Amino acid sequence: LLSPLVSAQETKLLASDGDAGDEFGISVAISGNTAIVGAPYDEDNGSSSGSAYLFDLTTGAQLAKLLPSDGAADDQFGDSVAISGNTAIVGARYDDDFGSASGSAYLFDITTGAQLAKLLPGDGVADDQFGNSVAISGNTAIVGAQYNDDLGSYSGSAYLFDITTGAQIAKLLPSDGATDDQFGNSVAIVGNTAIIGARNNYANGIRSGSAYLFDIASGAQIAKLLPSDGANYDDFGSSVAIRGNTAIVGARY
Repeated sequence: LLSPLVSAQETKLLASDGDAGDEFGISVAISGNTAIVGAPYDEDNGSSSGSAYLFDLTTGAQLAKLLPSDGAADDQFGDSVAISGNTAIVGARYDDDFGSASGSAYLFDITTGAQLAKLLPGDGVADDQFGNSVAISGNTAIVGAQYNDDLGSYSGSAYLFDITTGAQIAKLLPSDGATDDQFGNSVAIVGNTAIIGARNNYANGIRSGSAYLFDIASGAQIAKLLPSDGANYDDFGSSVAIRGNTAIVGARY
Protein backbone atom coordinates (compact mmCIF):
# COMPACT_ATOMS: atom_id res chain seq x y z
CA LEU A 1 0.00 0.00 0.00
CA LEU A 2 1.11 3.55 -0.69
CA SER A 3 1.96 5.70 2.30
CA PRO A 4 -0.67 8.41 2.92
CA LEU A 5 2.13 10.89 2.27
CA VAL A 6 2.67 9.58 -1.25
CA SER A 7 0.28 10.73 -3.98
CA ALA A 8 -0.46 8.86 -7.16
CA GLN A 9 0.49 10.39 -10.51
CA GLU A 10 -2.56 12.09 -12.00
CA THR A 11 -1.39 12.67 -15.55
CA LYS A 12 1.57 13.29 -17.82
CA LEU A 13 1.65 16.66 -19.57
CA LEU A 14 2.90 16.81 -23.13
CA ALA A 15 2.93 19.66 -25.65
CA SER A 16 0.54 19.12 -28.56
CA ASP A 17 3.31 20.05 -31.00
CA GLY A 18 6.35 18.87 -29.04
CA ASP A 19 9.52 18.15 -30.97
CA ALA A 20 13.02 16.85 -30.35
CA GLY A 21 15.21 19.29 -28.45
CA ASP A 22 12.39 21.56 -27.20
CA GLU A 23 13.26 20.81 -23.54
CA PHE A 24 9.60 21.05 -22.56
CA GLY A 25 9.53 20.87 -18.75
CA ILE A 26 12.76 22.77 -18.03
CA SER A 27 10.61 25.18 -15.98
CA VAL A 28 7.22 24.62 -14.35
CA ALA A 29 4.77 26.44 -12.08
CA ILE A 30 1.22 25.99 -10.83
CA SER A 31 -1.60 28.14 -9.45
CA GLY A 32 -5.15 27.05 -8.81
CA ASN A 33 -6.26 24.75 -11.64
CA THR A 34 -3.65 25.91 -14.12
CA ALA A 35 -0.07 24.82 -14.78
CA ILE A 36 2.54 26.45 -16.99
CA VAL A 37 5.45 24.62 -18.59
CA GLY A 38 8.40 26.17 -20.42
CA ALA A 39 10.06 24.88 -23.58
CA PRO A 40 12.92 27.32 -24.24
CA TYR A 41 14.33 25.53 -27.27
CA ASP A 42 11.08 25.39 -29.23
CA GLU A 43 11.54 26.95 -32.68
CA ASP A 44 8.27 28.72 -33.59
CA ASN A 45 10.03 32.09 -33.79
CA GLY A 46 13.42 30.76 -34.85
CA SER A 47 15.99 28.36 -33.45
CA SER A 48 15.83 28.28 -29.62
CA SER A 49 13.27 31.09 -29.60
CA GLY A 50 11.17 29.22 -27.03
CA SER A 51 7.59 28.88 -25.88
CA ALA A 52 5.43 28.04 -22.85
CA TYR A 53 2.24 26.03 -22.46
CA LEU A 54 -0.79 26.30 -20.19
CA PHE A 55 -2.63 23.19 -18.96
CA ASP A 56 -5.90 22.50 -17.12
CA LEU A 57 -4.96 20.45 -14.07
CA THR A 58 -8.37 18.86 -13.69
CA THR A 59 -8.28 17.34 -17.18
CA GLY A 60 -4.61 17.52 -18.19
CA ALA A 61 -5.72 19.27 -21.37
CA GLN A 62 -3.53 21.90 -23.02
CA LEU A 63 -5.23 25.30 -22.82
CA ALA A 64 -2.85 27.49 -24.79
CA LYS A 65 0.62 27.87 -26.23
CA LEU A 66 2.27 31.15 -25.23
CA LEU A 67 4.56 32.97 -27.63
CA PRO A 68 5.92 36.52 -27.32
CA SER A 69 4.82 39.07 -29.89
CA ASP A 70 8.44 39.82 -30.80
CA GLY A 71 10.10 36.45 -30.25
CA ALA A 72 13.34 35.77 -32.11
CA ALA A 73 15.99 33.10 -32.49
CA ASP A 74 18.00 32.31 -29.35
CA ASP A 75 15.75 34.26 -26.94
CA GLN A 76 15.02 31.07 -24.95
CA PHE A 77 11.58 32.35 -23.94
CA GLY A 78 10.27 29.84 -21.37
CA ASP A 79 13.54 29.21 -19.56
CA SER A 80 11.77 30.55 -16.44
CA VAL A 81 8.02 30.64 -15.73
CA ALA A 82 5.66 31.52 -12.89
CA ILE A 83 1.93 31.91 -12.45
CA SER A 84 -0.44 33.53 -9.96
CA GLY A 85 -4.19 33.95 -10.29
CA ASN A 86 -4.98 34.93 -13.88
CA THR A 87 -1.48 36.07 -14.79
CA ALA A 88 1.60 34.19 -15.98
CA ILE A 89 5.13 35.53 -16.36
CA VAL A 90 7.69 34.03 -18.72
CA GLY A 91 11.37 34.93 -18.86
CA ALA A 92 13.51 35.25 -22.00
CA ARG A 93 16.97 35.88 -20.63
CA TYR A 94 18.72 35.93 -24.01
CA ASP A 95 16.43 38.54 -25.57
CA ASP A 96 18.45 41.43 -27.00
CA ASP A 97 16.48 44.67 -26.49
CA PHE A 98 19.37 46.32 -24.60
CA GLY A 99 22.17 44.32 -26.20
CA SER A 100 23.06 40.66 -26.52
CA ALA A 101 21.54 38.58 -23.68
CA SER A 102 20.21 41.66 -21.88
CA GLY A 103 16.95 39.75 -21.33
CA SER A 104 13.25 40.38 -20.86
CA ALA A 105 10.08 38.92 -19.34
CA TYR A 106 6.47 38.81 -20.53
CA LEU A 107 3.09 38.86 -18.80
CA PHE A 108 0.16 36.83 -20.15
CA ASP A 109 -3.55 36.52 -19.31
CA ILE A 110 -4.04 32.81 -18.67
CA THR A 111 -7.77 32.91 -19.46
CA THR A 112 -7.17 34.17 -23.00
CA GLY A 113 -3.50 33.41 -23.61
CA ALA A 114 -3.04 37.04 -24.66
CA GLN A 115 0.21 38.90 -23.98
CA LEU A 116 -0.38 41.72 -21.50
CA ALA A 117 3.03 43.39 -21.32
CA LYS A 118 6.73 43.05 -21.94
CA LEU A 119 8.84 43.79 -18.87
CA LEU A 120 12.22 45.45 -19.28
CA PRO A 121 14.52 46.94 -16.63
CA GLY A 122 15.06 50.67 -16.63
CA ASP A 123 18.83 50.18 -16.83
CA GLY A 124 19.25 46.97 -18.79
CA VAL A 125 22.52 46.28 -20.61
CA ALA A 126 24.09 43.44 -22.58
CA ASP A 127 24.70 40.16 -20.71
CA ASP A 128 22.55 40.99 -17.66
CA GLN A 129 20.29 37.99 -18.44
CA PHE A 130 17.28 39.79 -16.97
CA GLY A 131 14.56 37.11 -16.89
CA ASN A 132 16.80 34.22 -15.84
CA SER A 133 14.41 33.86 -12.87
CA VAL A 134 10.83 35.09 -12.42
CA ALA A 135 8.09 34.94 -9.80
CA ILE A 136 4.71 36.54 -9.27
CA SER A 137 2.30 37.10 -6.38
CA GLY A 138 -0.82 39.23 -6.42
CA ASN A 139 -0.09 42.42 -8.33
CA THR A 140 3.70 42.17 -8.09
CA ALA A 141 6.25 40.35 -10.22
CA ILE A 142 9.95 39.90 -9.49
CA VAL A 143 12.57 39.28 -12.16
CA GLY A 144 16.18 38.30 -11.56
CA ALA A 145 19.18 39.55 -13.54
CA GLN A 146 21.98 37.40 -12.18
CA TYR A 147 24.74 38.94 -14.28
CA ASN A 148 23.96 42.61 -13.63
CA ASP A 149 27.13 44.49 -12.65
CA ASP A 150 26.00 47.21 -10.22
CA LEU A 151 28.11 45.86 -7.33
CA GLY A 152 30.82 44.26 -9.43
CA SER A 153 30.97 41.95 -12.42
CA TYR A 154 28.15 39.37 -12.22
CA SER A 155 27.10 40.64 -8.79
CA GLY A 156 23.43 40.47 -9.83
CA SER A 157 20.18 42.23 -9.10
CA ALA A 158 16.40 41.78 -9.10
CA TYR A 159 13.53 44.03 -10.14
CA LEU A 160 9.96 44.48 -8.92
CA PHE A 161 7.12 45.29 -11.33
CA ASP A 162 3.46 46.25 -11.00
CA ILE A 163 1.69 43.68 -13.19
CA THR A 164 -1.37 45.89 -13.67
CA THR A 165 0.69 48.59 -15.39
CA GLY A 166 3.92 46.80 -16.31
CA ALA A 167 5.84 49.59 -14.55
CA GLN A 168 9.06 48.94 -12.65
CA ILE A 169 8.59 49.53 -8.91
CA ALA A 170 12.08 49.00 -7.58
CA LYS A 171 15.51 47.52 -8.19
CA LEU A 172 16.70 45.25 -5.39
CA LEU A 173 20.36 44.96 -4.43
CA PRO A 174 21.88 43.22 -1.38
CA SER A 175 23.59 45.33 1.27
CA ASP A 176 26.83 43.37 0.89
CA GLY A 177 26.71 42.35 -2.77
CA ALA A 178 30.02 41.62 -4.48
CA THR A 179 31.57 40.46 -7.73
CA ASP A 180 30.27 37.09 -9.00
CA ASP A 181 27.61 36.65 -6.28
CA GLN A 182 24.95 36.09 -8.96
CA PHE A 183 22.28 37.61 -6.72
CA GLY A 184 19.00 37.03 -8.56
CA ASN A 185 19.81 33.57 -9.88
CA SER A 186 16.62 32.46 -8.08
CA VAL A 187 13.62 34.47 -6.89
CA ALA A 188 10.29 33.91 -5.16
CA ILE A 189 7.62 36.15 -3.73
CA VAL A 190 4.59 35.92 -1.48
CA GLY A 191 2.50 38.76 -0.11
CA ASN A 192 4.86 41.55 0.88
CA THR A 193 8.04 39.47 1.00
CA ALA A 194 10.51 38.43 -1.67
CA ILE A 195 13.38 35.97 -1.36
CA ILE A 196 16.37 36.12 -3.68
CA GLY A 197 19.20 33.63 -4.01
CA ALA A 198 22.89 34.51 -4.44
CA ARG A 199 24.38 31.09 -5.05
CA ASN A 200 28.00 32.29 -5.45
CA ASN A 201 28.15 34.52 -2.37
CA TYR A 202 31.22 33.81 -0.19
CA ALA A 203 29.63 34.19 3.25
CA ASN A 204 30.51 30.65 4.37
CA GLY A 205 33.38 30.01 2.00
CA ILE A 206 34.03 29.99 -1.73
CA ARG A 207 30.67 30.00 -3.56
CA SER A 208 28.95 28.75 -0.43
CA GLY A 209 25.90 30.87 -1.25
CA SER A 210 23.26 32.89 0.55
CA ALA A 211 19.71 34.20 0.20
CA TYR A 212 18.09 37.51 1.08
CA LEU A 213 14.64 38.60 2.21
CA PHE A 214 13.19 41.93 1.03
CA ASP A 215 10.09 43.96 1.87
CA ILE A 216 8.46 44.59 -1.49
CA ALA A 217 6.49 47.61 -0.30
CA SER A 218 9.66 49.54 0.57
CA GLY A 219 12.30 47.60 -1.36
CA ALA A 220 14.28 47.33 1.88
CA GLN A 221 16.39 44.29 2.76
CA ILE A 222 14.94 42.44 5.76
CA ALA A 223 17.50 39.72 6.36
CA LYS A 224 20.33 37.65 4.92
CA LEU A 225 19.78 33.91 5.20
CA LEU A 226 22.69 31.53 5.79
CA PRO A 227 22.71 27.83 6.67
CA SER A 228 24.17 26.68 9.98
CA ASP A 229 26.57 24.31 8.21
CA GLY A 230 27.44 26.23 5.05
CA ALA A 231 30.67 25.33 3.28
CA ASN A 232 32.66 25.93 0.11
CA TYR A 233 30.79 25.35 -3.16
CA ASP A 234 27.44 24.45 -1.55
CA ASP A 235 25.48 26.71 -3.94
CA PHE A 236 23.05 27.61 -1.16
CA GLY A 237 20.49 29.83 -2.87
CA SER A 238 20.47 27.92 -6.15
CA SER A 239 16.70 27.58 -5.64
CA VAL A 240 14.26 29.39 -3.35
CA ALA A 241 10.58 29.34 -2.47
CA ILE A 242 8.40 31.05 0.11
CA ARG A 243 4.91 30.64 1.51
CA GLY A 244 3.33 32.29 4.51
CA ASN A 245 6.03 32.76 7.15
CA THR A 246 8.37 30.05 5.89
CA ALA A 247 11.07 30.08 3.24
CA ILE A 248 13.02 27.17 1.77
CA VAL A 249 16.44 27.44 0.14
CA GLY A 250 18.17 24.77 -1.88
CA ALA A 251 21.91 24.03 -1.71
CA ARG A 252 22.41 21.76 -4.71
CA TYR A 253 26.09 20.97 -4.18
